[in-house]
Amino acid sequence: MARKGWDQLSGKYRDRLVRKGVTEHDYSSGAPLHGGRGHGTASKEAFMRRSAAFARDEVKSKTSRRGFNPLPERTAGTIRAHVRGMGRVKGEAYMAKVKKMTRLYERGDTEEARRMWEQRDTSQPDYLYFYHGIFGY
Repeated sequence: MARKGWDQLSGKYRDRLVRKGVTEHDYSSGAPLHGGRGHGTASKEAFMRRSAAFARDEVKSKTSRRGFNPLPERTAGTIRAHVRGMGRVKGEAYMAKVKKMTRLYERGDTEEARRMWEQRDTSQPDYLYFYHGIFGY
């Protein structure tokens, strides 16, 4: 998506960018604006987007498969808050592990999925791992 021209930005937005060190030349050349917009670093913004998408997908795919949400605490907001609370590094690792465990289970490799379940971070609530109902009891 192309950026608006510098002159098409509102005066308040242009002023905020300038106060944060983003010049018209920086803006026009496509420099990152996360600092000027008042947000965190680019990697933090990406983590926030990925954690929100992960939480939405977890709830959507799991509830559509079963037709209902068996655990009321498994809302997108709750999952997103837990993932973000882990921090970027642990949160990214958690999301990758859950995605891999889900793929393994769906492909029929329940042995490996069970092994990953058993090696999960037990300091986190079990409901963060969808297949806890199968492996946890």
